[in-house]
Amino acid sequence: MKTSALIKATVCYAAVLLLTGCIFDSLINLEEDLSATGRTITIEVAVPDENPQDAPQTRLSLEEDGLNIIMAWEAGDNIYLVFTQEGAIKGKQTVTLTTGNISNEGKKAVFSLVIPEAITEGTFNLYGVCGGEGFAGEESYELYLPELPWSGTLAQVQNKKVSLLRFAVDNINIANPSVSAVFEHVGSLFHIAFKNSGSNTLMDITKAELTAATAIQAYQNIGSATYNPVTGEFYGVTTAGTSLPFVFTSTDLPMNGILHFWGWHAPVANQIWPALSLQITADGGPYTSTNARPARITATACGKAYHFYAVINDATLKFIDTDSEGYIIDTRDNNIYKTVTIDSQTWMAENLKFLPSVSNHYEGSDSSPYYYVYDYQDGDVTEAKTKTNYQIYGVLYNWPAAMAGASSSDTNPSGIQGACPAGWHLPSDAEWTQLTNFLGIVSIAGGKMKETGTNHWKYPNEGATNERGFTALPGGYRSAYDYFYYIGEYGIWWSATQGDYNSVYRRYLGYNYSDIGRNIDNKDDGYSVRCVKD
Repeated sequence: MKTSALIKATVCYAAVLLLTGCIFDSLINLEEDLSATGRTITIEVAVPDENPQDAPQTRLSLEEDGLNIIMAWEAGDNIYLVFTQEGAIKGKQTVTLTTGNISNEGKKAVFSLVIPEAITEGTFNLYGVCGGEGFAGEESYELYLPELPWSGTLAQVQNKKVSLLRFAVDNINIANPSVSAVFEHVGSLFHIAFKNSGSNTLMDITKAELTAATAIQAYQNIGSATYNPVTGEFYGVTTAGTSLPFVFTSTDLPMNGILHFWGWHAPVANQIWPALSLQITADGGPYTSTNARPARITATACGKAYHFYAVINDATLKFIDTDSEGYIIDTRDNNIYKTVTIDSQTWMAENLKFLPSVSNHYEGSDSSPYYYVYDYQDGDVTEAKTKTNYQIYGVLYNWPAAMAGASSSDTNPSGIQGACPAGWHLPSDAEWTQLTNFLGIVSIAGGKMKETGTNHWKYPNEGATNERGFTALPGGYRSAYDYFYYIGEYGIWWSATQGDYNSVYRRYLGYNYSDIGRNIDNKDDGYSVRCVKD
């Protein structure tokens, strides 16, 4: 279900969670339909203009946008409504939205309700809920809630209809039913980004759990849970659980791969959550984090998206944050990268994965940005990110995409952020030269940069020592002549420095030699990107 309210995103990687408070910005205007019989009211559900200074924000389509979760109405969404008068239930209705109800890119929906015949005069109250599985029976005014787990991928959380919104409007005058109201979020979204930073594939991952020594103050279904739209109360739930489960279809996670666990939970009002550890269920596990997120100093709130970041290196699992040595969190897409300091430069120790769009190998340009995942031929970014080649080798960029529209630079540092995260930049040819000069003579410098072994490099992976932890991988490339070539054999990386009108300096490594190559090539080729810290 998609709604039109806003959620403040809160990042849970700090020692103290950042709180911004719930924002209830959905506006519902009820106006009498004068063309009807006087028993009909029209409800408009709209999102006001988004304030960039108020970001991160959310509406209800559950579309990920960095730290934000964008929400919007969709055809087929159900809104469950209950009418009361003088403390007594007077009727209920279910509205199923159609495309004709929805406008403004899903930010607004307009529909009509018929006032129940039991309400004949005076004032009445109206309660509405988005989410859940419908009324619990013909005579019931409570809503069924989905069975546990209230988790999965973000799409699965959306399809399970576990996210609840509620509004309550009191004292509507039947003679002139015109009123404004707001939706309120009943719960929050919780996200765990889990990265395999080890050298081996982690097999059969089925569950992540946030665990605590004492009760986690959140409502969890213990049977046939229901929710009362009038009172805002849960039934058939517990708040005594010491874990929040995030269940996943069995998945293998290769080196550099990331899984995103999502869940929706309703925090108990005004309760402080305890310190949280992480447990991952997988082959060879379970694995428990060696550190914990500290207990909160304020209550966990509704109407937020809370993000947790964790890495596992072989058998060692730990939470990380933006200050964790050896890692960077890219909040544009919640990717996590290993980093390495060589000489005075700090490099990403893996290829960039930022993927705002994806193209097949036939499409390209030397002036417009294009993004590729090796051997992927469709245009679905979400699907492309599930591919092993994306998880291990990252994205192939043409030069306009790598530069993000910037002009050539040969300064050290380049000053070109390009496709890199904030605080990082695309290295110039001069910066690449600084790296290779530090590593020694060209004939062996390449070997010092390459990952060892033949898990990813073709035999013999000549001279590979990975002496400085650069961990170069053979991601292949997308040729300007419209095809993908040489994954497992060659790795090629862009610089920010143009050589001539249509050519750019690059660096390349191969499986059958230990030196590092430097030359110029076409802007419409697709190569890997390594970013350098500002």
